[in-house]
Amino acid sequence: MKLATVLLGGASSPVAAEVRGDTLHCYPAGTSVLDLLGADGAIPPAPGEGLSIGDATLLAPIPDARIFYGVGLNYAAHAAEQGLEQAVRMLANVGG
Repeated sequence: MKLATVLLGGASSPVAAEVRGDTLHCYPAGTSVLDLLGADGAIPPAPGEGLSIGDATLLAPIPDARIFYGVGLNYAAHAAEQGLEQAVRMLANVGG
C-alpha cells in the first residue's frame, strides 16, 4: 500500500490518500498518514473515489515530522556499482 498526503484543487487542508497506480483514493477529512501508520492493525483501504494523481499536489507524507530516519538498505549494491569499498558496519543518517 502506498500512502500520500495531498492537496486537492483549491483546498486549504491536506488529506491522506492511498495511491493506486495513477489514481488517488482519499481518506475522510481529518485523517493523516501519521494517524493511519499509528493505528492498531492493518491500514484499511481508502474508501474515496479514484481521482487523477495529476489533479493533486503531492506533499511530504508526514508534514512537520520532528525527525526523519534514512537507512540505506541498498548500500552494498550502490557501493559495488560505484566501485567503492563497503563500510564494515551500516550507518544511519539522522536529520531533524
